[in-house]
Amino acid sequence: MSQRSAPDFVIAGAPKCGTTSLHHWLHQHPDIHMIRGEPHYFAHDLDYNQPPMSASRYASLCQAAGDRRLCGDRSTWYLYSDAAPAAIQSTNPDARILILLRQPAELLHSWHAHLCQRGARESLTRLSDAMAAEDQRRAGQALPNRSGFLQMYQYSAMPDYVSGIERFQAAFPAEQIKIVL
Repeated sequence: MSQRSAPDFVIAGAPKCGTTSLHHWLHQHPDIHMIRGEPHYFAHDLDYNQPPMSASRYASLCQAAGDRRLCGDRSTWYLYSDAAPAAIQSTNPDARILILLRQPAELLHSWHAHLCQRGARESLTRLSDAMAAEDQRRAGQALPNRSGFLQMYQYSAMPDYVSGIERFQAAFPAEQIKIVL
């Protein structure tokens, strides 16, 4: 079993931007281990994992890479986390960061449709209604019955790629970051 406790690279692109497909393609490579799912371990400021994942649990996910040369973490909400870039950098300053992005209007429509189709996680079937409800939802009101963490319903904040990219650029040298549109 590998002694690795941090990923060698992180896919931190926005939701509905091809991160799942890239995860599956990379996982097929014999030298690459992709952590299953989206652990969001480094996004300490988001309520994605309740309760938060422990350091030992995350290390075990990385150690599952065994003899594979590289371990990758795909967690789309790292792009929106204030804490994730610095937390990743402090754990592995040599980590490579891959940020996948999509035209903002396409992202919003795709994300909204995803939530509507995914076990009724979105009760407002018109995107304009869902965006109009953002303030209420930020306050914990008007949420769907099967709601996830509050940030997933802040549609208007999702196309703010610049803030997330700047956080990663502040934590990592440019040569360790790749942005793909």
